[in-house]
Amino acid sequence: MANKADGKGRIFVVAVLVAATVAVALAGPTRVRRPTGPVRAGTHPGKPLARRYIAFQSDRNGGKYHIFLYEMTTQALVDTPSLNATDSQSQDTCPAMSSDGRYIAFQSDRSSQSAHVFVYDRPASSFRPLYTMGSQFTDEHPWLTGDGLWIAFDSNRTKALWQLYMFNPQRGGYYDKQLAASAPKSQDLYPCCSADGGLVVFQSNRNSPGTNNYQVFLYDVNSKSVEPIPGQDDKSFSGFPNISPDGRYITYVSRRSGTHSALYLYDRNSAKAASRELLPSWTQDQLTPCMSKDDNRIAFSANRPGGQGGNDIYILDMSTLQVTSPTGLNSASNESAPFIQ
Repeated sequence: MANKADGKGRIFVVAVLVAATVAVALAGPTRVRRPTGPVRAGTHPGKPLARRYIAFQSDRNGGKYHIFLYEMTTQALVDTPSLNATDSQSQDTCPAMSSDGRYIAFQSDRSSQSAHVFVYDRPASSFRPLYTMGSQFTDEHPWLTGDGLWIAFDSNRTKALWQLYMFNPQRGGYYDKQLAASAPKSQDLYPCCSADGGLVVFQSNRNSPGTNNYQVFLYDVNSKSVEPIPGQDDKSFSGFPNISPDGRYITYVSRRSGTHSALYLYDRNSAKAASRELLPSWTQDQLTPCMSKDDNRIAFSANRPGGQGGNDIYILDMSTLQVTSPTGLNSASNESAPFIQ
């Protein structure tokens, strides 16, 4: 399945992979509050869901993308009543989960022609009310803090620029203070936050406004500082960033080593200020990486020979660097944008 980029730097993987333009924040309450430590599974009120899952998007049902949930122990799909749109036109994409598996955030165009963020409560088989979040603009690529209370996402509601926002429906307010204030004419996209909400990675062309030369940046909510991830090439695309729940590792893809998107890992605790390529022997695009909460596995999508269909989801074991395909997850259609617990 081929990739392409439009003039706004959005990356598409045939048939929709994800609309790539995420970003920013509108002025709201004073600041994002960073909890004192990582949020662990089961800390949210309600019965914790201890099993481990992979949430992903697939167009296996009639060519439109829907959200699916895969349980890793039973190696089977899990029923999610009322989660997906029932009409033949809407698409549900870009899932993210809370640490305990209770909430699934995703984007959908079911209520309008543009995408909006929805949060599904699994035990209740219903949606959390996001009364003040909706807008006539587009909200995309949501990410949840570990407790499921904060939603990071991108939106084009500020002068048509894509910027990063943070929202907490329980506070009864609107948006928190804008994250990582964007440079003029630049776009900030694909936010992903640590479990405690204190660190946010994202892709931006702020060093080359108006171009597709996106780079990966790290935003510290407490210090309000923005730093590029070391070792990037400012003349090639880097994006689809993901930060591990504990904030130590950052994974992303980059075209710096050739014509395909390769998977890279940056260890924030390492004395070596550089990222390393994880699968140098692969010649196929590797996309949308996500690290598990134990830092032991990275889920990603790729279209390579021997797969089930178009894009498939693969798991990279960080201890052995062996890649496997989850039994019973992929289909003859396209699977992408995995979120792994």
